[in-house]
Amino acid sequence: MKASGRGLTADRQRFGLRRVLVISQVALCMVLLIGALLFVGSLRNLMTVDAGFRQDGLLIARVDISRLNYPAARRGPFYREVLERLRSTPGVERAAMVNIVPISG
Repeated sequence: MKASGRGLTADRQRFGLRRVLVISQVALCMVLLIGALLFVGSLRNLMTVDAGFRQDGLLIARVDISRLNYPAARRGPFYREVLERLRSTPGVERAAMVNIVPISG
């Protein structure tokens, strides 16, 4: 090979660019890994927090009667009738109507 000819190795500029790309990739991976670990820790803490009520054995149902075109005067009696039927169902201990369900977003 000639001394002034192009050798088998790349020049310093190409190595510099590769080095910068590798370093930035490793830094980004570390940031993502730390973020994922913080997220998992927060999620674990949220799963173990006491919600203030018994969460097991609950059934939450959203009843939307807007498609039935009920007049406003008939909606109240309709909801009360549904609630009474739910309360009389065997195995149902309690039934209630609410506008906002706790911890529902």
